[in-house]
Amino acid sequence: MFDTSSLERDFGREELNNLAQQVAEILRQQTFTIREPITLRNHGSGPAIDIRQNGLSQHKLISASDSVGRLLQLGFGAASRGITANEFVPDTNYALDPTLINEVFSTQGNTAREADRSLLSEGRSGTGVPHTKKPYVPVAGWGDAFAGLQKSNDTEHATDSAIKLTRDGNQYWWVTEPWKWQVVRCTVTAINADTLTCSVIANGKVTAETITVAKPCYLQQTGWDGETVGGIAYTYSDSQHRAAATDPYTSTSEVVYPLYATDGPCPHIYAHWVGNKTGLSGVYWLDLNVDARHWIEA
Repeated sequence: MFDTSSLERDFGREELNNLAQQVAEILRQQTFTIREPITLRNHGSGPAIDIRQNGLSQHKLISASDSVGRLLQLGFGAASRGITANEFVPDTNYALDPTLINEVFSTQGNTAREADRSLLSEGRSGTGVPHTKKPYVPVAGWGDAFAGLQKSNDTEHATDSAIKLTRDGNQYWWVTEPWKWQVVRCTVTAINADTLTCSVIANGKVTAETITVAKPCYLQQTGWDGETVGGIAYTYSDSQHRAAATDPYTSTSEVVYPLYATDGPCPHIYAHWVGNKTGLSGVYWLDLNVDARHWIEA
């Protein structure tokens, strides 16, 4: 509520007293409706509106909300809430006092950088954001976009590998796990019918991250075992050994070469995330088959 005590006095003119009484009554209300814009023209050197805050922290001098209930509260310095720099038009005649910034931040348990008084003569704009050495150029819309940052769950990239923001209906990603966006070297720990269980190698060390990697289609078992393709009937004894028969009496033993291995000098593969899936349910990593594994006659 507004302090209207200063309006309860005699201004020396009846019409002015009546106006002051009406203004006081309006300002005492919790809310009131403005049907037309209010324009203030200040011909003096002082502020058009002077609001005095007696509190010591968490200043909320002005609150404004839009038609959908989004709230913006304007405060003072480090105690401000909900302000983004792109929502302001820079005032080239205003600059924050870096000493004041240090004092305010220090009271909140933070240490601001050393005061840089050389900035005071540069005439930079003030938006509640401490000065930087380079000029700040606001870009409309990015304040709201960064306010809506969230962990990305999109399948175009590996799980928990990015943070997502949205601007003008477009999605952008902030990469948090760069290795999940690249080709990764893995150690094979288990050889399955259609997939490989692998430990990711990062910086020369095996990480705690375990991934499931799809084998290339021609090296998978499920889609081929017991099927006849191109006149050849395939029967698997395990995922890397099979019989290929052209008739009941002619059968050839085949083996994957080189074999997938979990030990020895080369238990490694190279894999990459596939955004539109690998053809196997729930499996997005694919073995790139850099060793050119294929079936040969045993």
